[in-house]
Amino acid sequence: MTGPTTTSDRSKTRPEPQETPGTQAARADERACRAASSALLAEYGSLREEALQKVQLHNTILMFAVTSNIAVFALAFTTKVPEMFLLPLVVVVPATWKAVYYKMGMIKLGTYVSVFIEPGDPDLGWETRAGGLSIYGVGARWAPLCAGFGKYLDLPMVGVSSIVLYVWGLGGSWSAASVAFLVAAALLLVMLLLGILAMHEVGRSRESWRRSWQDVREGEARP
Repeated sequence: MTGPTTTSDRSKTRPEPQETPGTQAARADERACRAASSALLAEYGSLREEALQKVQLHNTILMFAVTSNIAVFALAFTTKVPEMFLLPLVVVVPATWKAVYYKMGMIKLGTYVSVFIEPGDPDLGWETRAGGLSIYGVGARWAPLCAGFGKYLDLPMVGVSSIVLYVWGLGGSWSAASVAFLVAAALLLVMLLLGILAMHEVGRSRESWRRSWQDVREGEARP
């Protein structure tokens, strides 16, 4: 004799509802959105790591260029060789231009993120918002340039100090070789100032990079 059918027995035998084509499409869209979001976050994490690496290299190389020259100046005072005072220029000039390269990479990565990644995720927006807070182009014409030079004031101070100390070390004993050294040092100082100006211009190029990335995105969207 068969007992009464329980609720659990009926639930086991009840056929599962079939998904309609619309429901299947919605589920597929949801999975695609999740996959796209995961891909965006993965790319964002990778680029963020690369950008942080460039920031660290940029800061490290400038810090090294300044602090290492303190030891060089001390050695020059100890040895009393005037030409030793010019060695910091040989260090700080290539270091400055290398820092320009790293800063350009930082701007390039940041603007890429603001164009290709952040619009696809409402929780991401640092690069876009930070770009809107840029001080470049605000105020008097020369104010941003002065601010840029002030930020890297230690670099031209090293260059000018090298030349001043070299002239002081000569003690009035000029020769053709000392004049040649002085001319070479002056050229290096000009290259140093141009590097600082380039650093400033790279900072101003954020909007230009963003427009370039937007052109790339629009070109990819065209059929």
